[in-house]
Amino acid sequence: MHSLARSKPGRVLLTLAAILIFTVPLHAVDHAQSDTRLTKAKIQGARNLASSYVTIAKQNFTKGSKELRKAEELYADAQAKYGDWASYVSDSIRMGKKRHLNTDPNYDKKASDLDKSAEEFVNYVHTTANGQSKAVDPIFAALSGLGVTFWNDFINQTTQQREAAAKDFLAETNWPFWSEIPDGTVPTPTPAAGGTAPPTASSKSKSP
Repeated sequence: MHSLARSKPGRVLLTLAAILIFTVPLHAVDHAQSDTRLTKAKIQGARNLASSYVTIAKQNFTKGSKELRKAEELYADAQAKYGDWASYVSDSIRMGKKRHLNTDPNYDKKASDLDKSAEEFVNYVHTTANGQSKAVDPIFAALSGLGVTFWNDFINQTTQQREAAAKDFLAETNWPFWSEIPDGTVPTPTPAAGGTAPPTASSKSKSP
């Protein structure tokens, strides 16, 4: 503080200006990164919801039944629609300002098709498994706006940054194939060589 007091007023102002220049943007970057992670998490939430209904279908519908086949077909369609939408978002991130998702009719069509397909799958599984229809879940309809938000976060970044963000977006939000989603059952413990299978919770509860 004593050195600042002895300095000329102009130097003090320049010092303070430099401090502001180098600290304010850091907070802005942290906030922007936090918003981007939140947007991505919401997109992943839609994927997780769809995956959970695959598990519900596998648990409630008999293997080889028409109900299970129908559910698998609907999920495959929704997954394909998601892949089409996500690839479009990823390509738009690479292009930056050369494509404007917020006014792009092709993007609106892809987002709408995804919403309808995903909602049809979820509603079919819920209705067939529970005997009653399910209220429309807004999480799939929200993907349209979330894609625009995610794209907008990177339009002013460098080419290298946009390329990395585009790759990460696809890798971290892609929907798994039907066969990759577990059915929720707990596998039977495998006996060790020359030994016996470890006791299950039910066997432990039985009296000797």
